[in-house]
Amino acid sequence: MMKRVMKPVLVFCLVTFLVRFAQGVSVTSYVLFLRSIGITLGGVGILEGGYRLFLLACEVPTGMLADGKSRAWSLRVGIVIWTLAVIGFGFTYGLWTALLAECAIGVGNAFISGAQQAWVKDALDREGGTPDERQLRTRHAFAQSYFIGSMGWALGGLAGSYVSAIISLRSQWFLAGGALACSGWIIFTQMDDRGEPFVRVKEGRALQESLKALRASSALRWIVVFVAVSFLTLPFRLQWAVLLRDRFGQVMVGWVWLPLAVVGAFASWIVQRIHPKQESLFLILILGITGVSIALSGMLWKTSIPILGVAMLYIGTGVQAPLVEIYVQNRIQSSYRATFGSLVSMVGSLSGVAVMGIMALASRDQRMLDPAIAHVWCWVGGSLVVCVVALMMNRPHHDR
Repeated sequence: MMKRVMKPVLVFCLVTFLVRFAQGVSVTSYVLFLRSIGITLGGVGILEGGYRLFLLACEVPTGMLADGKSRAWSLRVGIVIWTLAVIGFGFTYGLWTALLAECAIGVGNAFISGAQQAWVKDALDREGGTPDERQLRTRHAFAQSYFIGSMGWALGGLAGSYVSAIISLRSQWFLAGGALACSGWIIFTQMDDRGEPFVRVKEGRALQESLKALRASSALRWIVVFVAVSFLTLPFRLQWAVLLRDRFGQVMVGWVWLPLAVVGAFASWIVQRIHPKQESLFLILILGITGVSIALSGMLWKTSIPILGVAMLYIGTGVQAPLVEIYVQNRIQSSYRATFGSLVSMVGSLSGVAVMGIMALASRDQRMLDPAIAHVWCWVGGSLVVCVVALMMNRPHHDR
């Protein structure tokens, strides 16, 4: 009996939905779980920094393996490690066991990072068509997958809030692990050689071609800097649930999260309507608005403004995530696609390590209290606004 083969865009959307559901499960409860096992605000910075550091170390080597050996193999290894690490998080009882789980998650993410997007891009290009038709197909596929993924994220956040409130904060990790296991089944059965490079090169050659493309293109250099700057939102992304939970309760945070995530999902859908020459402008605009809203959330943390900040964060994510992928994928070649994607992700991870390291040092003696969190938000928002102005001044000429 022949195996039923799904279309590449359907495979991409299903995997994205399940992975984002798993990530969403802990979005309202992650820091709350860490606080419940005695981890301080500085400890959160150490954990996130450890995750980013391992991701940073593994990003490029795993991307090179995906291009040189097999993207399908890389995805399978990554999902197995990620699933086991997330389930293992449910058995952590302190900083060091949590750090071990975070680092394992970083390794698993590294195998998937770059390979998944490269697989779907080349699988779609194998369907044929003119260059314009292939670019349009890529735009629609990434926008649709991030739309569906955001819906999964919303449902995961709601489900995570409920299981954390009704069962325990620890139970969220087993729910997330189950969703990742389901995505693994799709990866093992559907992500085959359709998404492999048109011309396979050795691992070292893939890295050389990636660096060559980066040196030759001002647009690619600009988007790499943009990705690094966007990671300044990381402290706010990790901490907003703590402040809102203290005010509204765990279950109510899930219901606050749901409409915000759904709005972010529709923002992903809008990406299909953005003209290629307006991509960088939209990225700058949405990041600038996010920076202002985060700064206001820090200054006015006793009001309802933080809810606006969370809304802008996830609307921004809904636009940025697919738009960055589209911007990059339509400017690079098949043979080094996963390696270049991993290179971009590595820069983001390096930025994340730096941001969380600074947060850990600045707040190492502070408990996870609202005033300390608000102070971090003011710093993050102000820094984002300054960086956005610099990005606007250096926007690539052909995008204007």
